[in-house]
Amino acid sequence: MSQLQFSIGILSWKGYDSLKNSLISYEKNGLSKLTNNKFICLPEYNEEGIKIAKKFNYEPILIDKNIGILGGFKELAKQMPKGPILLLENDLELIENYDSDDEDDDNLEEFNNLLNMTPNLVNMTNESSSGITPLMHACSNEHKEMVTILLNKNANKNMKDDDGETALMYAIKEENDGIIDLLLNVGNEIDIRNSKWKVVGIFSTEGDVHESEVWADLTYTQGAFRRGASASVAIVRLEEKESLNDLGIFVENDPRLKLKVERQSDFYNNQSSGASSVINAFGYTVAVIMAIGALFAALNTMYSAVSTRLVEIGTLRAIGFQGSSVLCALMLESMILALFGGLLGSGIAYLVFNGYTVSTLAGGSFSQTSFAFTVTADIVRQGLILALVVGTFGGILPAWKASRQDITEALRSI
Repeated sequence: MSQLQFSIGILSWKGYDSLKNSLISYEKNGLSKLTNNKFICLPEYNEEGIKIAKKFNYEPILIDKNIGILGGFKELAKQMPKGPILLLENDLELIENYDSDDEDDDNLEEFNNLLNMTPNLVNMTNESSSGITPLMHACSNEHKEMVTILLNKNANKNMKDDDGETALMYAIKEENDGIIDLLLNVGNEIDIRNSKWKVVGIFSTEGDVHESEVWADLTYTQGAFRRGASASVAIVRLEEKESLNDLGIFVENDPRLKLKVERQSDFYNNQSSGASSVINAFGYTVAVIMAIGALFAALNTMYSAVSTRLVEIGTLRAIGFQGSSVLCALMLESMILALFGGLLGSGIAYLVFNGYTVSTLAGGSFSQTSFAFTVTADIVRQGLILALVVGTFGGILPAWKASRQDITEALRSI
């Protein structure tokens, strides 16, 4: 293989198993044979790192402290020969760590040239990557331009990682319609149940439940999924809504048909009812447990507040404040703290869960419905009410104790 006029620089770290596996994969796929100018930057180095570098004919650049990723790359660029260089971080993570804000033409051209020089990199995996290919990395990180380049270089869309997931599954997780369309381009073939399926069209239903469906030939699908000649669901479009009752009577009077006629909205509600019941039961159980925990936390907080302010309470009582005034002041403090806690919890819930998408699979109908969690104003209101209830019950006992505190004993605590 002819040598090219460029240099390879690798930034490594302590714990050199990943580095060793990467260097083996570079040898196997021909990357290391493209040039003799090869360097490894070893921050916080030890003898093992130096030995690995020399074994694979890389020049070690030794740094006695951790200078970070940017500092390591700068040190590599400073000590490597002038000319084109390829920088890697310990493993072939060019795609995983690629910043989408920097997807300019020059970077994409360099990436394309790299694949031209070493076509084996297109579907490259190694022991440390869990079977994840460059295409999977690009899909996971929503790099549409890189996905396009990889597909043009005949990247295998059907390769699976160690968990059995394909590049399409990574794109679906990120809900990136642009990349999904690239992978499911009309005419492409995808693997489902060890069978080849050709994409003949892509439809959009403007975000309703059908967006999570795949439509295919009935007979072929029954064979692939071993469903025999049965079909669990039949969708019928009626010209008039009032015809639903007539259809129900027709099906009921035909002994060959064992179907339940219902509206589509009712069907999907029933499909997810089982999962909804489980989710609701789990949610209420967790809410009760957390409410009890919050109640004890509120009790502890208010008891601590009262015990550290006995002198203040005694002084207020001594100058004429009634016990009821102390009780109301401490109760108000407890409820304000609870309200702030509820607002903080609502904000975190909105940031983490609002728009989070999950799906339910109906065992009886062999169909799937996707939906997104929404943190609504009503949910926030319920959460704040619960927080105020917890604050009230958590503060009433410490406040009652403080209001009944003997003035002399309180002042003696000085």
